[in-house]
Amino acid sequence: MKKTLTIIAIIFTITVTGYPQSGDAKMKFFIDALMKKMTVDEKIGQLNLPGSGDIVTGQASNSDIGKKIREGKVGGLFNIKTVEKIRA
Repeated sequence: MKKTLTIIAIIFTITVTGYPQSGDAKMKFFIDALMKKMTVDEKIGQLNLPGSGDIVTGQASNSDIGKKIREGKVGGLFNIKTVEKIRA
């Protein structure tokens, strides 16, 4: 009985984890297509994660974050305090 349950568990594990889920395949296709459309500068921009300026722990810098976002040179922002600023 124990041996049978072990064999069933192994077979179940292989069949469930052995094949990618259809959602995973669709997501991979979407990501691959998107990456092909992006320029090298846009890909590098996604690595840039500046602070929003709401919380400054070091030397503050004056930069045009909005312009950089529109140009695809920012992947995300840190230190945003309010919902209104997130949506802006």
